[in-house]
Amino acid sequence: MISGVNLFFSLFNNLAIFIALVTIYGYLLVKFDKSDWYRRQVVIGFSFGIFAIGCMYARIPVFEGVLVDQRNAIIVLSGVFGGPLAAFLSAVLAGSFRIYLGGGGALAGVVGVSLAAIAGIVLNKFPGRFTSIPKAAVSALFATLIILPGFLFVGNLQTGWTLLKAMTLPYGLAIFSGIFLVGLLLNREDERHHAELSFQESEKKYRELIEGTQDLITHADSMGNFTFVNHVAEKILGFAPQECIGRSAFQFVHPDDKEKTIEWFNKCLAQKTNQAKIENRQVNAQTGASHTVLWSSSFHYDNSGNLAGIGGIGRDISEIRAVEQNYKALFEQMPDGYAIYEILRNDHGWPVDYRFLSINPAYEKITGLTAGDLIGKTLREVFFSNADYWIERYSEITLTAQPVTFESFLADVDKYVEVTAYTIFDNQFACIFEEITLRKKAEEEKRVSDAQLRHALKMEAIGTLSGGIAHDFNNILTVILGYAELVKIDISDSERVTKDINEVLKAGNRAKDLVTQILAFCSKKEQSRLPVKLDALIKETADFLRATLPATIEITLNIEPNCGYILADPTQIHQILMNLCTNAAHAMEEKGGVLRIDASVMELTADDPQFGSSHKPGTYILLSIKDTGVGIIPEHLDRIFDPYFTTKEIGKGSGLGLALVHGIVQSHDGHILVESKPGKGTTFKLLFPKYEALMVAQTADATVLPAGTENILIVDDDISVASLTQKRLENLGYTVTAKINSPETLELFRSDPQAYDLVITDQTMPDMTGAQLAEELIAIRPDLPIVMCTGYSSKIDADKADIIGIKAFLMKPIDNQKLASTVRKLLDAS
Repeated sequence: MISGVNLFFSLFNNLAIFIALVTIYGYLLVKFDKSDWYRRQVVIGFSFGIFAIGCMYARIPVFEGVLVDQRNAIIVLSGVFGGPLAAFLSAVLAGSFRIYLGGGGALAGVVGVSLAAIAGIVLNKFPGRFTSIPKAAVSALFATLIILPGFLFVGNLQTGWTLLKAMTLPYGLAIFSGIFLVGLLLNREDERHHAELSFQESEKKYRELIEGTQDLITHADSMGNFTFVNHVAEKILGFAPQECIGRSAFQFVHPDDKEKTIEWFNKCLAQKTNQAKIENRQVNAQTGASHTVLWSSSFHYDNSGNLAGIGGIGRDISEIRAVEQNYKALFEQMPDGYAIYEILRNDHGWPVDYRFLSINPAYEKITGLTAGDLIGKTLREVFFSNADYWIERYSEITLTAQPVTFESFLADVDKYVEVTAYTIFDNQFACIFEEITLRKKAEEEKRVSDAQLRHALKMEAIGTLSGGIAHDFNNILTVILGYAELVKIDISDSERVTKDINEVLKAGNRAKDLVTQILAFCSKKEQSRLPVKLDALIKETADFLRATLPATIEITLNIEPNCGYILADPTQIHQILMNLCTNAAHAMEEKGGVLRIDASVMELTADDPQFGSSHKPGTYILLSIKDTGVGIIPEHLDRIFDPYFTTKEIGKGSGLGLALVHGIVQSHDGHILVESKPGKGTTFKLLFPKYEALMVAQTADATVLPAGTENILIVDDDISVASLTQKRLENLGYTVTAKINSPETLELFRSDPQAYDLVITDQTMPDMTGAQLAEELIAIRPDLPIVMCTGYSSKIDADKADIIGIKAFLMKPIDNQKLASTVRKLLDAS
């Protein structure tokens, strides 16, 4: 085995190969600088791999079949400076060649180049790994420690361990030195290459700046003669850059501006000015055209303080000056008002007022004020009555420097304006005033129109929903009321049960009326009004309230006997009573109290102290609902009838109850007043015209129902309704066949059209509606009497049913009397 010292120097001799490697790497950086990353890594990988093979030609045997050299250092550096692909390719080349050489150390050699590639790839991920000696030393040490374990793969583990201990210092030091020194050299090549690229980029940017700018860049000597101009000189001065060299800069100044330019130049020299600006006109020597140029000049002085040269950048602002002239014309002729203000601040920098600097004629037209009235004056001096409003609005821009837009109403001239304010200079801002009076009126008209459309769509949706609910609810009511009537007939000898059944029927009929009212409300149809005995309705409502309100609330009635009738919708009057009494109960829910309902007849005169002259004199019924609750504060009294106004907690009131009461009272030609004191209670007084028509008692005996023995076919998809109708008619002596499926009913009828004397059908059914079924039945037997019953349908009414040939059209729920009389009438007519 070779000694450690000889091994070290033998390996160190491989460094001669590194000199060529560094040179080749420098060449590759330039050659493949703009190539794709993979092409660059492939070239570096193959190049470094060849150098690694070159190292293996200088064989240094350290053990039987074991060769050492600097190939692993090269593999590491290929990964560090080339990349993962370069490390892989160089490792493949070196490993393949080592296998080709053979010997007992071939496996260890392949493992070594693999470990070296891994070390190089890892170091590649850390930028700046060879930018300094300490970093290079750490990187080389890291790679060396990764590579050394490759000796463990020589022979058995004992042999490998012995060889590792023997090679660690000489081989490790040589590998460390190779990676350390060559890494620094390769990094220097990288830095040199990047420095060259940076220089080239800077030079390119400088050329782009000089040649790409639209500004005229010049340099003149101490005498004012040009020593450099860029390409813009040809456009402004009329000469190519090389033709301008040596010419005096003052040669191109417009005659009218030459004197002030020379005066400015001499003043700068006298004051030893370094930076100065001037605006003058330059004359194109070829075309004679003038260009307004804004110069930014730098004066350079030698150590003695004498002028050494002048650098200048001249920007052609001819278009800007033209735009300014156009702006002035626009300012004078624009249809929108325009005003410029100066911001006046206090000692703390807060805006306290604004001074008019300029306004255009349109502003004068909009506001009715002239420039003489405004220029130089402040807002407080001009608009002393509402200056605070404008100062507050303008503060939004003066404090944030962000543009703001707002609308305002100019009461003095009855105009709406849209104001857009924006900053133009330090401590100045401008406002554009666009008159939008016509637009505001159009928006208001559109808002009203949209609100009406939304209301119409909402009512249409509610109507659709209510129709569906009404259909199902009327079916339910049909069953409830029908069976209640049957029970009433069956137990007619029990006075107590009959009374209870009458209450069920009364509640059911009220529910029926409520459904009718909902449908009428959704379709905006007026409900028919009937003479209503108000005292009876009050007593009925009071009985209901006693059963629902807490015992802490006492209900007292003071109703004038036989106070008479009013012409009204009973359901709506019942709703008024319930709303007002429920509100009264809420006002007393904490401490309890007394709810008093009064009703009396009064004669209203033209000069009545309470109700005034808003109603015609005559006889009225006065309904009064009084509570001893918390009362209403004066600030709320004027708003209690406004829609959605409520003083209740969220979830306890919608604010629609009193608005609805007010609307119902007015629709009945009535009047409503409210009196309240906080802590004392509230009284609502409602006035309704008394109905004086003679009331004729209805005494018809409804207990005797017309009967018969004919055959009747009924169909209703609700089995409960079908069964009820069948039972009702069978109780009257008829032979009844009940079906719940319209196609099945049609087939039954078709099999024997003469078997039935009359058909009763529902309208809304699956598969086939009642109208469709009726058309089929009439087509088979034209003289067939048909009765259509429906809880609700938007598709058919009595008129449409008559066109089809249906003889009777009934709305559910249908009482026994109506059903029996209709059936008997049609059978007798046929």
